[in-house]
Amino acid sequence: MPDGYRFDSGYLLPSAPADPALLASLGEELALQAEGAAADDEIAVRKLDRPAPDSVLLRYTNGSDELRLIVTKQDPALTKTTVMQNEQDAAEKLTVGGTEAFYIRAGEGERALDAGRNRLGWIDADKNLRFYLFDTNANTLGKADFERLAQDLIARN
Repeated sequence: MPDGYRFDSGYLLPSAPADPALLASLGEELALQAEGAAADDEIAVRKLDRPAPDSVLLRYTNGSDELRLIVTKQDPALTKTTVMQNEQDAAEKLTVGGTEAFYIRAGEGERALDAGRNRLGWIDADKNLRFYLFDTNANTLGKADFERLAQDLIARN
């Protein structure tokens, strides 16, 4: 990341959410395991088989500013993307580093989809990846900052 941002943490996200029925039975199983555990055994654990991850969430910080980048595998058969916003958010199409992108400036109020978060997203059709860059409501970053960050990421990809 440019401009003094440093990597803080990251998460691999599975391609499919866990089955609610599986989670319910797992909760019951772990509760029984915990009830039968020795007094000094404070944690009940069970490994789950999960699908391979298809997304990664990366968190970068620069002082009090925080940016998050989600990169997700894009199905090559999908040729269109839907961008959603509420009436108080302002969205626009733009071109960053030769790539079509969208920028959403978060509005204020309870109904904002991502209250306090500005977002910029794009698709790398050649690599079948979807990128989604967003800040937190404490940030002071504007559209030009997002464009500069996205341009750097697009150029490195």
